[in-house]
Amino acid sequence: MVFGWEKNINDFILLIFMSALEKIKKAIEEAPKSIHPYVVFDFDGTCIVNDIGEATLAYLCERGLLKSPLLLSNKPMMIDEKYHEKIFEKYCSLLKAGRIGEAYGFNAQLLAGFKVPELTKLVTKVIATEGKNPATRELFRKTIAKGLAVISETKKLLEFMSKRKTEIWIVSASPKVLVEVGFRHFFPRVKANIIGTETELKNAVFTRKVLYPIPTYEGKREAIQK
Repeated sequence: MVFGWEKNINDFILLIFMSALEKIKKAIEEAPKSIHPYVVFDFDGTCIVNDIGEATLAYLCERGLLKSPLLLSNKPMMIDEKYHEKIFEKYCSLLKAGRIGEAYGFNAQLLAGFKVPELTKLVTKVIATEGKNPATRELFRKTIAKGLAVISETKKLLEFMSKRKTEIWIVSASPKVLVEVGFRHFFPRVKANIIGTETELKNAVFTRKVLYPIPTYEGKREAIQK
């Protein structure tokens, strides 16, 4: 349901965006040929509705698919339903406490034990399961977002810049491997470089070792500069 004031705000935001889009297009058209243009976009909430990292976390925990028994302690734990619930609760607690960097680092650690091809298939399933209609649902007695969909205005801008040979960078605090798959799915006609939270690979398998900086807040700026 969309209330009147919400619709007015959404229409106003869209008007501002379309005005900004025209100004960006004009600036690119008028830029000297000697300038090598590049642009950096956020991913979750800017290119798509909601958060692909959180959607994948929910999918893994709800279906009991985590592989590492060491996500909560250095002592191996039984990977059962309670374990998955505790993982989900820890992530939510970190966010609630404002420990955003830790939360996203922890999210990336949940991929420990997976290989890249496995995650490619997994993200495809997550996107299909989430659907395109933004909504909410319950998981472990908490209300979470549901739905992963393209933000059409951003897509238009990305495709315009791609045609203009602008170098495109996508930055996200979500795990890089998830964003890479998600971006290819939602924006198949756009080539982009992806910056995201990463963990170390060992023998082609993801580990729990987080690679810094985590691209959120000041870490996002640092990652872009690198």
